[in-house]
Amino acid sequence: MRLRLAILVASIAIGACTTTPPELLPPPFGPDTSSPQPARLFWPTGIAIDPGGKHLLVANANFDHAFAGGAIYSLDVNALLTQRGTVPFSAAFVRKGGAAMVGNYLGPLVLDPAGLNAYSGSRDTNRLNGVTLDPGTGALGCRAGSGTSPDCRSGILDLGRLVNLEGPYGIAFGTSTPIGAPGPLDSIFVSPLIPHLDDLSNGVAQLSSPVAVLNASDPSQLFFSALATDPVNGSGIGAGPIVFEDVRRELILGGCYIRFPASTQGGQLTSGKCLPGSGSNLLRFLELDAGPAGFSRIYDLGGDLRSNETVALELAPTDPTTGKRTLYAAMRNPDLIAEIILPSDPGLSPVVRRTSSVGPFPSQIHLLQRPPGTPTAPDLLAVTSGTLTIGQTTPALVAIFDPAQGRVVGQVERLGDTPFAMAQLPPKTGDTSAKLFVSVFASCRIAVVDVPYDHPWDVSIQALVGSCK
Repeated sequence: MRLRLAILVASIAIGACTTTPPELLPPPFGPDTSSPQPARLFWPTGIAIDPGGKHLLVANANFDHAFAGGAIYSLDVNALLTQRGTVPFSAAFVRKGGAAMVGNYLGPLVLDPAGLNAYSGSRDTNRLNGVTLDPGTGALGCRAGSGTSPDCRSGILDLGRLVNLEGPYGIAFGTSTPIGAPGPLDSIFVSPLIPHLDDLSNGVAQLSSPVAVLNASDPSQLFFSALATDPVNGSGIGAGPIVFEDVRRELILGGCYIRFPASTQGGQLTSGKCLPGSGSNLLRFLELDAGPAGFSRIYDLGGDLRSNETVALELAPTDPTTGKRTLYAAMRNPDLIAEIILPSDPGLSPVVRRTSSVGPFPSQIHLLQRPPGTPTAPDLLAVTSGTLTIGQTTPALVAIFDPAQGRVVGQVERLGDTPFAMAQLPPKTGDTSAKLFVSVFASCRIAVVDVPYDHPWDVSIQALVGSCK
């Protein structure tokens, strides 16, 4: 707090002498460029780990706009794994050249399948951020025209201007078939939280929710955009989480975000979650081989789920015997894990097999990966949940959910304020437990969690790294 006050006083003093406000860069580049602070975590959201298990990428969201941008760090995984208990964040954890400036209000951070490029959306500017990762050194650079390293704040492209995509959030990788392409091409899919206002007539808003399909080789190139919902199909409702279903080659979108007149903002249009009790929970299945003419099949599962706020989706592998696939969904109001069966025939509707209670305010889910060569075993899910409003005392935890039993079989608490995203260390042959890295948003830290495969009820916290102080 004293540091923030000192920065503010310095800013006022400088402002008295010039009409140009100072630019306060994020650590380790500022705030004062002549005397930058060491790297530290500030509002970490997205988190990802490279396929080699050497580098952990963390997105600092700059949620309070204390600086002129957020940052992405590349951290030394082995250094983090040696930590025990509660320890301060050290700038020594950051790889040499492993810091880059990006935009604000970052959401999920997603690495491409090769582990060479990472992406996250800035919800205040509608820009897609991108950084490159050197798999050998962990150094970061700016991706595809998003600036000059280490300043990548300009982003790859403005999706709002390009395809009316506002509040980019969900990001997934897969394949699509643009018009004229000889076959499916590697693609990046980006979906918005905020529905776009197409028209406002006689007080009635006509809304749509586009999905941008970008060239994975050059994300500054737009393949096409398609509507997940429009005024007629899905009422323009916006989506949060998205996953790519590689068998039927469809994008699955969940979540319910609306755009509505806000009396607190002078009647201007803004965004918000669907109201609890609205009885609507839409799953959108967007076909990708039809290009911009792709059509969404929409299923309202509100009657079965009795919850309208889907916050996370995770796909299990296809059952080789039945051809069916399980889609896991984390939901709030009430707080549930839903097991949704996707039939092998895309013409058939998904079926809610079961819903089970989890901890308060779930955020993200992760299907635990087992070591290579492990005999087929039941799925295990890690679920983050906890505080939604900073300062509340809702238990913040990681729960281990066993779908075979339909219940939580283990959990650890006291992670801090608002645990969010998870990344798993790629398992190796002989591993007896899974290592999870968890971003703890409002406590400015990373939690290292150990989950034994054969007795997940013994899940434990190995280390809590960092704080906001």
